[in-house]
Amino acid sequence: MGKASRRQKALSLKKSRQVKREKHGKLEHNLVTQETLVKYTFAMKVVLWFMCTVWETGLPRNFCELDDCISELLEQLWHDGEGLHLGEQVLAGTQHFLKCEKARLKQSWSSMTAWRRFEPPKRTPLWSQSWYWLSLESVSAWAGKGKVWL
Repeated sequence: MGKASRRQKALSLKKSRQVKREKHGKLEHNLVTQETLVKYTFAMKVVLWFMCTVWETGLPRNFCELDDCISELLEQLWHDGEGLHLGEQVLAGTQHFLKCEKARLKQSWSSMTAWRRFEPPKRTPLWSQSWYWLSLESVSAWAGKGKVWL
């Protein structure tokens, strides 16, 4: 295989990758799934509503004021009995749309950490579910053979 044919093969491979990637668009638009984007959009509507109606100082002018606003919103959501997921989406949506890093919202993330301490996520580890079903099948298998130990 000559140098020219290897070059042609590399160019055709590159072209095929370009065609495949055109379907997906820019990487920036593929950072989160469409479902997550809908959740973030709703969370940002909550943030904007809070800024315009409840927060007295007007729209935040810098990240320090934004951090104060978001932490007050999280406090309000906490006292209103909202779920943990909404608080997490408010923070994640704010970071996604405003392109700010976690370090700029320290007070808000600290509030979220405290919230998680009082209300951990409600999920069961996969291992405990598997162990439960495995033990049920084992007992029924032993019972079928007449070898049940009590």
